[in-house]
Formats: sequence, structure tokens, C-alpha cells
Amino acid sequence: MPTNLSFAGVIVLYNPEKDVINNIVSYLNCLDHLYIIDNSLTDNKAIKELLISNGNKVSYIPFKENRGIAKALNVGCTIASQKGYKWLLTMDQDSRISSEDFFKIAEDSILANAKIGIVSASYFRSDITKETTYSSPCIITSGNVVNLLAWKKVGGYNEKLFIDEVDNEFCVLLRMRGFEVRQTRDNFLNHKLGNDFLVYDTIKSKNKTLIRHPPIRLYYMTRNGLYIIFTYFIKDTKVAVSRLRNLVILYYQIIRFYEHKGDYLKYIFKGFRDFTLSRYGKYKT
Repeated sequence: MPTNLSFAGVIVLYNPEKDVINNIVSYLNCLDHLYIIDNSLTDNKAIKELLISNGNKVSYIPFKENRGIAKALNVGCTIASQKGYKWLLTMDQDSRISSEDFFKIAEDSILANAKIGIVSASYFRSDITKETTYSSPCIITSGNVVNLLAWKKVGGYNEKLFIDEVDNEFCVLLRMRGFEVRQTRDNFLNHKLGNDFLVYDTIKSKNKTLIRHPPIRLYYMTRNGLYIIFTYFIKDTKVAVSRLRNLVILYYQIIRFYEHKGDYLKYIFKGFRDFTLSRYGKYKT
């Protein structure tokens, strides 16, 4: 869907599956240019084929090492800003835009409000408003149209976090600088949060679906979650409490429902340890 604004885009890859191409195609037509930042150890052949078929519209930047989501996003934002773009779509490899109408809604929101920091494509429908968008304290990274001037003013994404909570802190910083974080009422984002698995809750006598992350993710979730809680408890109590609640629920689910609990508890302990020692960046064995 053509719009009056020019949107660039950045997608961050890490050992992507083959369907990443279909995900990219879902929004590529609405972008002036797409920057593909690859955290994988090797080049991606399928991405190179996409480059060939789309000419100068796609740039592929392989790191050949995992530098983290924040670093990759900052590289994409920096290049897009240097090329003169003011708005940038940020996407995960597991996400796709379900309708090009999202870009029209984003454009309308941007033109109507000079303080927009992010317009985010929601992955669920909300009935809390009749408006096309509503204010949200924090949103996930994927499906965001980011104001690059706002990105620059808050100092970009926090690279010391590497992964997890990068999106939440970015939203907190935007709002602290007076920018608005808005989310679409309707569902425009198909997004996979992790690997689902079914468990039986004996207390509630019913099945429930949980999300299983690799054990090492619990290191980042713990370390960075504690960072958000202690850094912003006074400045943004609502977000800090929500992160504490999420950690408590996650730990409960691991102890109650997960197999191989020891693997997860080991990384949780290391996350606590490195938070107390102020060790950030990529996990070091």
C-alpha cells in the first residue's frame, strides 16, 4: 500500500528458518529499503537470492557472529538515518505483517502527532479503544515503526543488554523524553514468541499452553529483568513491577512444569550473579 511517508526497514536474523523469506515478503513492498542484519555465524544463501531478485531495494549486512539484537538494531537505525530516512520498521525473523493497512495507520498516526516515538503493529486485538491506536507503556521490538530522531535522542538501543528487555527499556526511555509509544488496536502482526508446549495444571484441572525458551535465555531474562526492575523502579514503577511479576511467573512455571529444571535454574543463578556483579553483554562461559 503506497503511503506519503518513506519507510525503511531492518530485520535482524540469527540462524533463520526458510520461511523467513515469506515473512520478509509480507512487508517488503511497503518499504523504500530493507536492511538485513545477520547475527548468524555464516552467510545466508536464501537471503542472497532475495538480494538478486530485488535489486537495490535490499541491503544484506552479515556480522558472521552474534552481536546481539540491540547492536543489530542500532546498525540498521544508523544506516537508515544516514541515508535520510526518518522512520524505520523493525522486524524479527519470526514475524510477518498480516496486512499492508498497518502502514497507512502508522502514517496517519505520525502525521497527526508530532510526538510519536513508535507506532507498533499489535499481535492481538484490543477492545480498550475505538481509535485505531492506543498508548502502551512497552511493546515488543517486532512490528515497530520507529522515529529515528527519537531513537537518536534517547541514545539508541542499549547494547549492554544484548537481548531481552532491550525493547522495554527503549520504550521507557522514549516516554521519559516525552515521546509516545502507540500500538494498533487491530492485529497486524503474526509473531512467534517461542516454542509452545502443552501442560496439565492439576490445581486448575485444565490444560494450558506455555512457551519454552532455550535455557540460556533465562540468563538474559533474569539479568536484564533485574536491571530494568532496579534501574527504573522509581522512574517507571509500573514497568518495573510488571517485569518482576513476569520473572516470578516464569520461575514458577519452570519449577512446576518444565523438564530438565536444573538446566534452567543454572542459568537463572548465573543471571542473578552477573547482575549483582554488573556483568553485561554477551554471556561468557
